[in-house]
Amino acid sequence: MFATVALPFDALQHLPPLEFKVMTALLRYADRQGRCWPALRQLAVDVGKSEATVCRAMKRLDAQGCFDERTRPGNGRYRYRIAQRFLPRWPSHAGVQDRLAQAARQEALPTKQLDSWRFAKVGKVEAGLPAPVDWGPRLRSWRKSGFWLAVWGPRPGEAGCFAPLAG
Repeated sequence: MFATVALPFDALQHLPPLEFKVMTALLRYADRQGRCWPALRQLAVDVGKSEATVCRAMKRLDAQGCFDERTRPGNGRYRYRIAQRFLPRWPSHAGVQDRLAQAARQEALPTKQLDSWRFAKVGKVEAGLPAPVDWGPRLRSWRKSGFWLAVWGPRPGEAGCFAPLAG
């Protein structure tokens, strides 16, 4: 399941554009504690720059105090722990559950689509016949693009078409 998180824009806005991009890309890989270890190659792909450029940007981020920890164990990949002020604001689990429950309780309105048809003027339908409508816009659309909604009945030229011959 995916979650939408709020980035701390107030903390990120003072960063230069490249560092902003790199930090935003890095935040994609961080857990809730701010730990992550993406490859520089992957970050370079994410921001569309070379590995050397991203490496220099990471050094500048470290110098600005964006990381509580930046280490490079023997395997060659850096491990980061992002400073708390730069971490995303994660939604609470209870809040997510509340929104899901609320969405499940809402019922879809079957007539909602009928009220928003383009060109349609919804009215009462008596004896299975369509409501009186202005056929002009529908017929112009049909002639210009071949667009015809099934709820308007059979298309012009088909048996049972409700549209007038001249419209």
